[in-house]
Amino acid sequence: MKKKKVPVFLIGYLCFLAACVAFWVLVINYVQKCLVRYEAAQPEYFVEGLTEQIINGGISSVFGVINVPTRFESAEEVAAYYDKSVQGKDIVWLQDKGSYDVSSPVYRAYADGEQVGVLTLREASSEPLMFILTMCQWAVGSAEPVLAPPSESVTVMVPEGYGVLVNGQELGAGELTGNAVIPECFQYVKDYMAVPRLMEYHVENLFEKPEIEIRDASGVSVEYEEDYEAGHTRIAVDQFAVSEMDAKLAAWVLENAERYTNFFSGDLPGCRTSVKPIADLFPKDSYYLKLADNYRKEDMWTYSAHSEPTFENEQVSQYIRYSDELFSCEIYFDKRIALSARTVRTDTTHMRYFYGYVEGGWKILDMQTILE
Repeated sequence: MKKKKVPVFLIGYLCFLAACVAFWVLVINYVQKCLVRYEAAQPEYFVEGLTEQIINGGISSVFGVINVPTRFESAEEVAAYYDKSVQGKDIVWLQDKGSYDVSSPVYRAYADGEQVGVLTLREASSEPLMFILTMCQWAVGSAEPVLAPPSESVTVMVPEGYGVLVNGQELGAGELTGNAVIPECFQYVKDYMAVPRLMEYHVENLFEKPEIEIRDASGVSVEYEEDYEAGHTRIAVDQFAVSEMDAKLAAWVLENAERYTNFFSGDLPGCRTSVKPIADLFPKDSYYLKLADNYRKEDMWTYSAHSEPTFENEQVSQYIRYSDELFSCEIYFDKRIALSARTVRTDTTHMRYFYGYVEGGWKILDMQTILE
């Protein structure tokens, strides 16, 4: 019995068909891998990869902060504020539809719907695929941060000669508003000499509420209270710094104050005929000399005969040195006068005395009663 022979043509055809199938399997596999690589190289995947960098290193690690609006906040401080403003929010990237340059696509980053940065990519390298496709490797071309406009500001009013530091930076003439006020306590003193004013400083365009330090004329930090509302800090320091008074100076001003009161009780020699016994205490045209002269002429008789006054509870305190030519202090004492064996009159003096160096010496420019 003869065996059937398989036609040579059929064998050849099957081999050819198997080769074609294998070829197309290889081609399809190659094309699939190329398409996968091409898809993975799309710019949207690159920017999505930056989200993990933002989560780990902060948004400033992608969108670096270089320019800051004022000298009172550094780029590092603004970057930290920028990071905090985005921390914990969902980051979404959207391609800018108005960008037509495929080699430099533009993406905008949004954090919970608010734009926080603009990213422009560039081709770092390219590789041809399948003769018709080009696979690009992307890098950051430029990254511009988008921050909400700085909304914090501060206004500080302090005595002239005081120093104000905002975030460690001392304020200067550029921060002065031009609003200068003469304190009420100098209402008469200013008639004789220049007095320290209250100077107003203003700083704005800050991203965060600033740290403020106020120093007196000696460089010592001063405590203060502040008002804060709607992003604005307001501080007013209208009290001058108190310092220690020289003992000799304290004794001298106390003696002057007691001599002045003795004039009004008729206990200074010559006080009933003129104001010369106290004229050296005041400037020539002082209101207090005129007041004393009127009193001498009209009211000195109200003090009847009495013993020589004695002084008790004498205190000199609250010394304030405004300048080399102006100071003030508080003086307190009780003046006891025996009008008879049974009647004793006690007059209490509690006043702030302002001394200025005028007319060649230290003179009393003003006296202000301190109410208990």
